[in-house]
Amino acid sequence: MANTYVDYTATAAQTDFAFSFPYLEDSHVVVEIDGVTKTLTTHFTITTSPSTKVVLVSGATVGQKVRVRRISQPSTNLVDFVDGSVLTEASLDRAYLHNRYLNEEIQELNEASMQKGGNEELHGHADNEHRVGVFHGVG
Repeated sequence: MANTYVDYTATAAQTDFAFSFPYLEDSHVVVEIDGVTKTLTTHFTITTSPSTKVVLVSGATVGQKVRVRRISQPSTNLVDFVDGSVLTEASLDRAYLHNRYLNEEIQELNEASMQKGGNEELHGHADNEHRVGVFHGVG
């Protein structure tokens, strides 16, 4: 089960897409429509009351694939610890959650990359150090 994204097939002029995954900053919530990433405030907003959802500025058309996902920006440090500074619970929690969310995101990407498709079989060692996709039935 996905913890970091939710997929929808849009109905006519649908604008609201609920999600329940936690996130640290609004910029970590990403909307993709038919694989195209949309921009926060230009193409969508986030509301948190009474429920958490993204609201598209212009409604999606029937059948469009909409993914609401969390991307926690791995290249950005959300907390900068400085020698001699006071370590607060809030800063420690924020740093921990950022690392946890990044790990959840990469875990789901790894799981998706290892899914079988078509005539593919996955073979691996018991220690999971090496996996090879073997394809059958071509030609």
